[in-house]
Amino acid sequence: EHGLVPCITGMWAYWALAMGEHRVRQHWRYLVARYGAWPVVWCVAGETAMPTYHTVFQNDATTIEREVLEQKAIWSRMAAYIHGIDPYHNPITIHPKAPGGSRLDVAPGTSLELEMVQTTHMGYAGLHGHLEVLARSLAVAPRIPVIVGEANYEGIMGSSWADIQRFL
Repeated sequence: EHGLVPCITGMWAYWALAMGEHRVRQHWRYLVARYGAWPVVWCVAGETAMPTYHTVFQNDATTIEREVLEQKAIWSRMAAYIHGIDPYHNPITIHPKAPGGSRLDVAPGTSLELEMVQTTHMGYAGLHGHLEVLARSLAVAPRIPVIVGEANYEGIMGSSWADIQRFL
């Protein structure tokens, strides 16, 4: 009615490693059954190429790389799964890890209808980075709509107040 639709994010990505893919599928089956008839956008997961905090704090490069690859594979399969079970064909995206776009955080060929980007959290110092991320996402073929899903939310790191919010 007002041109807005909710973007339902299923979970933050690293939970797939704790829950297991079977439970993630059950969770998504419930979300699609519960909300699919409404005009929604599905966000398969948040920051799909981000390892668990525990792994990051251990600074174990091998485990970090393994977790990131495993998550990308799981969320790529989940995007296909959601496509297959949603009879209403709601658009699908993911919330990517910064800085970058959705299609960088899933396997090549994963079908997404929206490219969500996460740019920087650096206030005015990051404006050039915002434009670079957008330009890269807009240049990817096939072209799909690009939306900024996260950038400089107000107050992050003690900055990005009303002036940067209006500018962005």
